[in-house]
Amino acid sequence: MYRVWIGSAVLAIILMSGLNQRSHADDQTDIAVLAAKIKAVDRFGKGHLEASSAVAELSNLPPSSIPIILQEMRGCSPLAANWFRAAIESSSQSDPKAVPTSVLKDFLAETTNDPYARSLAFDLVVEQTPDQRSGLIETFLLDPCMELRFMAVEQKMQEVAKLVEEDKSELATERYQILLEAARHPDQINAIAKQLDSLGQPVDLNQHYGFLMGWSLIGPFDNRNKVGFDTVYPPEEEVNLSVELEGKEGAKVEWQPFTSEEELGVVNLNEAVGKNMGAVVYAVTEFTVEQETPAEIRIGSPNGNKVWVNGELVISNHVYHAGNAIDQFAGAITLKPGANQIILKICQNEQTDSWAQEWQFQARVTDATGKKISASK
Repeated sequence: MYRVWIGSAVLAIILMSGLNQRSHADDQTDIAVLAAKIKAVDRFGKGHLEASSAVAELSNLPPSSIPIILQEMRGCSPLAANWFRAAIESSSQSDPKAVPTSVLKDFLAETTNDPYARSLAFDLVVEQTPDQRSGLIETFLLDPCMELRFMAVEQKMQEVAKLVEEDKSELATERYQILLEAARHPDQINAIAKQLDSLGQPVDLNQHYGFLMGWSLIGPFDNRNKVGFDTVYPPEEEVNLSVELEGKEGAKVEWQPFTSEEELGVVNLNEAVGKNMGAVVYAVTEFTVEQETPAEIRIGSPNGNKVWVNGELVISNHVYHAGNAIDQFAGAITLKPGANQIILKICQNEQTDSWAQEWQFQARVTDATGKKISASK
């Protein structure tokens, strides 16, 4: 769902290492230092050996140390969280009866704790007290941890589905509308919207998600041999909607207004500027707020992409046709009071396969949980 898992072979090596060293464990091990080594490992393997050693040492600690380890997970990456999971699960399995369930429940209840750590605490609590699973999940409907919230929405969706089966349509509609506001995962949002539509309450998903529908577009510029991604074309230096620029192969290009009418806010560039291969298009819009607001800019695109907000590059992905989903890429931003300029650069390569012809994007501005932020009028 949200977790990233390390390979089973690596996990086996880590756990075996822990078992081999268990008799040498020192209860006074500096957990903070070991945790820092795990959090320092990156997805390219840097710090792997140090992290493996740290996991082995943490694995040797008694279950009473688990709450301390969880506290040290604050700010860890999904990859590091999985390494911590290996250590904590090894520790808990060494003496399951010694797992401090009540302390873990308190840790779980504190929503300011690290979300990955809270999710792991939930798993440990449920492992010790499986009868409490449903009741705990019930409390997560508005939780800041997206994994816990997902479980709560899923559980509630099953309950509401039974209301539909019992022909309690009015109550089911009311409950689905509550869940629609609580849900953050697109799969759940879309499923709830579908159910509401079947109950005679259609949902405007473009409005619900807060997709940015109105843009000014210019292009194409050259991206043959993928040269365009790193080439600084004039829109990256200045946006002047009244100027004419030199585009691909010397053709003159102008800014054109475009408003998407497609579902889920998709801006189809093949439609908007014409089908082009080895090409770049820029899209610009403004997003106005009344006060300084922490936010995220989130986009989905199967094409190479860059995003600037108020001149700052916040998203950059030189990839092609590696999937296409809502909120595929995200960048943390701070919106300033007034108008905020958003510029997208969308690069199409020269692949001729039928599945590689999409040239599009969708974008929205959200809070950290994925709830839309509404622009000021």
